Amino acid sequence: MFKAAITRYSAKFSLALFALVSTPVSAHVGHGPDGVMATSFISGITHPLTGLDHLIMLLGLGFLVSQSKGINRQLRLITIAVFSMVVGVGLGVLSGIVIGVESIIMTSIFVVAFAVWQNKQQQQTNVLSKIFSYGPIALVVFHGWAHGLEAPASQLFSFVPGMMLSAAMLMSIGCVVGRFISAKWLSPALAISGVMLVLVG
Repeated sequence: MFKAAITRYSAKFSLALFALVSTPVSAHVGHGPDGVMATSFISGITHPLTGLDHLIMLLGLGFLVSQSKGINRQLRLITIAVFSMVVGVGLGVLSGIVIGVESIIMTSIFVVAFAVWQNKQQQQTNVLSKIFSYGPIALVVFHGWAHGLEAPASQLFSFVPGMMLSAAMLMSIGCVVGRFISAKWLSPALAISGVMLVLVG
């Protein structure tokens, strides 16, 4: 009975993701007037929620984190991911390099989807499981990188803390969801969401 309930909720979650990606919103549409990215603390919080590539990626990382054993390790992974995003912001500001960033961001969703599936198969028993845990987290750098390119450096001090808080919240939600729903549902849902997002974008 419990398994049937989980399966039912899994299907509903997958449908929710499909509905989510059907909305024509991209991660890098500005929150301010005339499409200019607002740089307040509140816009930092809302940006990952309204940017579908960020939203899907961060929830997916939460699913991945949920496969790690121990609350301390899960918190450590979420913290590393958040600070990877901050490092990415800095790299975006300093480098000014735009080529390939959006493609890497989109690819990261599929990498996370594969890692969620593969990590479950490995059952945390070898070196590959660590690669699949930490590799996708490293790609969060590029999600931050895009913001470092877009927003004025002087205003990132108000935007970034909000984005960090929102990212940590989304990964935490994903972690909780991942404890109750099997990777056999979550991984395909992430991958299909990525495909839909590519089509919408």
